[in-house]
Amino acid sequence: MGLFSKIFGAGDSKKKTQFKKIEQQLAGDSDMINFTKARWLTSRGNYYGQQNWLNQAITDFKEAITLNPNYTPAYVSLSICYRVKRMFSEAITILEKAPKEYKFIHDDRTIDWDSDINLKIFKETIKEFPKKLEVKIIDWKFQIYLNLGLVYMDMGDKEKAIEFLEKSLKINDAMAHDPRVIKEREILEMMEHTREEDMKKLRIETPREHEEKIEDIKKLVEELKNKY
Repeated sequence: MGLFSKIFGAGDSKKKTQFKKIEQQLAGDSDMINFTKARWLTSRGNYYGQQNWLNQAITDFKEAITLNPNYTPAYVSLSICYRVKRMFSEAITILEKAPKEYKFIHDDRTIDWDSDINLKIFKETIKEFPKKLEVKIIDWKFQIYLNLGLVYMDMGDKEKAIEFLEKSLKINDAMAHDPRVIKEREILEMMEHTREEDMKKLRIETPREHEEKIEDIKKLVEELKNKY
């Protein structure tokens, strides 16, 4: 058995183990089971993508979408893999299909499984962490438009790239006043420690990182506008 067979064979074994645990913990709650499986697959797919194992990442993202068609992060991550592979048509199609909103759900019954957010750390840093938490996330409009802009930029379509990058900036401005985003931020503000290292442990983008990203997008738009 080769190195990659060992790696991805072990990955399939881990998936079976995690799925079985999820099914046992959430018995009878099919929606929560599918949400949790999709979230786990997207987390693993992101890891594969970081290692440049793009085909394996794509497989996990597609399965996540099949399990939960409303799980936007899987669509965005899948589009990034397609963009890296220069499969631009596929990247655009999946981003256009992506739901603009999805509901993040935390349930204490899933506290033991390995997720994209380390819930054990999250629980330790939140005062009076609720047994079940649902937060409507809308910032995926920003991510969808940003990634559409980047795809069109790579394709050489300057006008479309500018259109979607500017849309992402407008969405970012609107988010600051959206009550659902404000509620999400209120929950994050319950964290006892707001040090950047704590945020990174939770894999939450820090305000400084987000502002740097916004400035980079603005610079990119200006560069594109200045091109002939």
